[in-house]
Amino acid sequence: MTSQPSSSNSPLLPTTPATGLDLSIPESQVTKVLHCSRSSVPLATINLCIVEGYGPFLERFHEAAILHPFYGLHQTVLMKKLEDALTQAHMLEWELSPHQQQRLQLLVSALMWNLDSIKQDRPGLPSFQIAVGSAQRLLQLSKWFWHVSSQRLTFPLYSVSARNSNLEWENFRYWLDSAFEVREQWAHKSKELRREAELKQTQETLEALKKHQIYRRLDLRKVWRWIFLQCEGKIAAGRLKTWEPLFLEGDLNAHEWLAEDVHDLQNAIIDCCDLGNEIMYFIRERLTSILTLIRDYYGSFTLVGSSSKDAFGESSHGPTAQEVEFLSSFDSKAEALEVLPTEPQRRDFATTALFLKAQASWNITKRRWELAQKRAQEQQQPDQDSPNSN
Repeated sequence: MTSQPSSSNSPLLPTTPATGLDLSIPESQVTKVLHCSRSSVPLATINLCIVEGYGPFLERFHEAAILHPFYGLHQTVLMKKLEDALTQAHMLEWELSPHQQQRLQLLVSALMWNLDSIKQDRPGLPSFQIAVGSAQRLLQLSKWFWHVSSQRLTFPLYSVSARNSNLEWENFRYWLDSAFEVREQWAHKSKELRREAELKQTQETLEALKKHQIYRRLDLRKVWRWIFLQCEGKIAAGRLKTWEPLFLEGDLNAHEWLAEDVHDLQNAIIDCCDLGNEIMYFIRERLTSILTLIRDYYGSFTLVGSSSKDAFGESSHGPTAQEVEFLSSFDSKAEALEVLPTEPQRRDFATTALFLKAQASWNITKRRWELAQKRAQEQQQPDQDSPNSN
């Protein structure tokens, strides 16, 4: 039997002239709905045009795993979406459309997969009632896990299966209870570790203080670490960061601080730190010495106010007694100088505070010396212009 090309639309399938039978397989159209492999939510519809066969093609097609976009979002985005969905639900008094209900269910499921705490033997979602009742607690748990915990812990695995009779997550609240127990255990353990760290730092600081008494050498950072561990979580992180250079270098940079800064640090230490030990004695002594330097620095300056002026810009009264007394000492010094001394340089002083003090004194001396020189020139000028001068 020989075959000839068929006159049908399918050139690949022959016909048999002897019998007149058309052996070509007509094309068929099949519509397939794509479902999420985790939630079973329909995602898309495609039209298949099968030109030959059907079994192998459809079998491979079913093997593809397709996920709803929520399962690929970052945890921060997921939590924000769930928080917004709950806010909207409260505003609508939980009168949600079918789409809004399904969206809430999807977000709860996606958060559980994001926590890597669920396994399912078939696709599915929690019922709307379960999602409503558990969404807020799950959101709190997720925020704590991603923003507070070390993320090294693991939650119990929630198994969804027909054997457990929880295909709609009927017992999900019990999993939430156990997850919150894990959170409490972590918090308790964290407190224990913090306490151990504080004890260890206390011991190291005490040893450093003993060495300081013997060798007169002390690592102030160990003392600050002891303060920081006890204040952390009770005092804003920004304030602790600001106080660190005050404690470590306040004696060298007294001009950069105010007495109020030292008082604030003292109050924070009293509120947060253990007071009955040798470390606190050292801290009190150090802060007191820094406070003394700050007061000495600001106390070394005398504020000389400008005399008030009337509406025409003329001085309404002369200098005050304090101003006269203050400037007279510089005048006497300036009159005794034949040449103005060189300006102070920062490298010649141990601290910036001493340099600024010397620089301020030099500026005043320079100004009074220039005025003295000008007065002397003015006194000489009339003598030269008088007739008797010849």
